[in-house]
Amino acid sequence: MPRQSGVTLIEVIVSIVLLAIVGAVAAFFFATGVRGYLTARRAADSAPKIQVALERINLELSNALDRSGTGTIAFFQNTSVEYQSSVLPGTRRIRYDSGTRRLLLHNGTAEFLLLDDVDNFVMNATTVNLDGNTTNGNEVQRFDLAFQMRNAQGETPAVLPTVYGIGVMPRNFLHP
Repeated sequence: MPRQSGVTLIEVIVSIVLLAIVGAVAAFFFATGVRGYLTARRAADSAPKIQVALERINLELSNALDRSGTGTIAFFQNTSVEYQSSVLPGTRRIRYDSGTRRLLLHNGTAEFLLLDDVDNFVMNATTVNLDGNTTNGNEVQRFDLAFQMRNAQGETPAVLPTVYGIGVMPRNFLHP
């Protein structure tokens, strides 16, 4: 019987299986690269917005004064702080709206968006007796704000979420 040339069914199946394995590995690495690129792009797009918001918060809180007539600021942990400014007019307020996940600045007449898609917002005020006067209570030594940003899917990343924050020391004595 003459010898026939060609491939057997087993050789074809083995070739298909090997090609599928190589294709799956290549697709995994391609998808990982695309995900990394998209994550880096989102971070690069949101970084300027975050930086501007943090710089504005620093400007506002470093120039904070006690509210007129009350001798105090209104501080509500993790939600808002209300104060007067030494350089800007009106009673001002920085607040976090957990329903809309927005960080807002109220300038006395209107409210402006500082940042949206904010999650896990924390705001604290450290108080200490800075002026040595024990009759008027402690003064605000430092405001600390921290938060995370939600991704394009509206979720806070579970793996290595970036925490943004700022610590601001007011230039004036503030009484909470």
